[in-house]
Amino acid sequence: MRKWIKRFLFGLAMLVVCLALAVLFLPARVSPIPELTALVRPGQTAFGNKKSLNILLLGVDYNYDSKAQRYTKGARSDTILLLRVEPLGKSLSMMSLPRDLYVAIGKNALYGHERINAAFSYGGVQLARETVEQVTGLKIDHHVVVKSDVVADLVDAIGGVPIHVDKQMDWDDNWAGLHIHLKPGDQVLSGTDAVGYCRFRRDEEGDFGRIRRQQKFLGALLKELKKKEHWLSYRKLADIVAAKMQTDLSNQQILGLAKLYRRFPLDNMVKGRPEVEDYFANGAALLILAPGEPQATIRKLFPPLPDPEVADIAVLIKTPKSLLGHARGIADRLRSRGFGPIRTRVQKSVGDNEPNSVTFYSSNDKATQAVRDTFPQIKVVKKENKGRSKLTLVLRKPLMLSGE
Repeated sequence: MRKWIKRFLFGLAMLVVCLALAVLFLPARVSPIPELTALVRPGQTAFGNKKSLNILLLGVDYNYDSKAQRYTKGARSDTILLLRVEPLGKSLSMMSLPRDLYVAIGKNALYGHERINAAFSYGGVQLARETVEQVTGLKIDHHVVVKSDVVADLVDAIGGVPIHVDKQMDWDDNWAGLHIHLKPGDQVLSGTDAVGYCRFRRDEEGDFGRIRRQQKFLGALLKELKKKEHWLSYRKLADIVAAKMQTDLSNQQILGLAKLYRRFPLDNMVKGRPEVEDYFANGAALLILAPGEPQATIRKLFPPLPDPEVADIAVLIKTPKSLLGHARGIADRLRSRGFGPIRTRVQKSVGDNEPNSVTFYSSNDKATQAVRDTFPQIKVVKKENKGRSKLTLVLRKPLMLSGE
């Protein structure tokens, strides 16, 4: 496999286990030379005609027998994340699903009701995708699966990860191959200790504490990977990960995503999980989605994305003074969707008895469709214009945009 492909396989796989996006943040001078199409058109390479991609990220555990021998048959997905990326590389959202979430497994509950992490055990990645789509209502475009021990191998390869452990952690589970014994305080975690830190959940926080520690560890690992002494180790790290990763993303898509997101600020990543409630079934402590979930969390984490087709559209909103505050709100929402410069103008007379209207001056058919998608309640009047695309919205009454 060519060097740059291995390096970006490493980057994507680290993303999968929620441990790093480091390859996406590499300084330009140490980044490998990509193929021309991904370099010039990374968005088109990775996304084609799609406005975003939903990628299911699964960290799969091993099982152990009574003699502490590992085997993968029936293994469950210990980490379940849904990541949304977009062609501009300016938005990155991640939703975690608790492994103990009690859901219908498969279409029409074909496999009954179980913890969501059982889907992978019963039917592999296809059933896991099908189940997550059913729970969230979101279409999953791609998946990446990584075996859990890749974390330990990566951490050991860079000499450990410094982190502050906030409490005593003690847990032995022979069947899961876990022997966690960590003391509170600042320390450098080895690979085995890092896995234990990320998987520990035998405290009052349970699975929620485990998710919180995983996110904390992600930041610590990123900070360590940015150090210059690790720059020359990426090929070795890529080899470690490539051997334990399964994905239906093409190498070109991986490269395009890496090019788009390599300088993305981690602090700008939006992440969270649905609200849940305790539930007991057959003597087992489980979790179920709270009322209104996961739709409420999805609306927060995955709002309408900026559309590249509307980036150069200059917008003028004409409004009566009585609707000025509402007009400014619409302007803010249009900016969040990627529209170009937006002005608001108060006019004494806009024809109060007439409906809201949109006139679009453009010769760009794709932009025209994007405008019509944005204003589904209004008949958009298009007028040919060979110069910069312009949009005039005449506001006469409160208006809702698409998806609101």
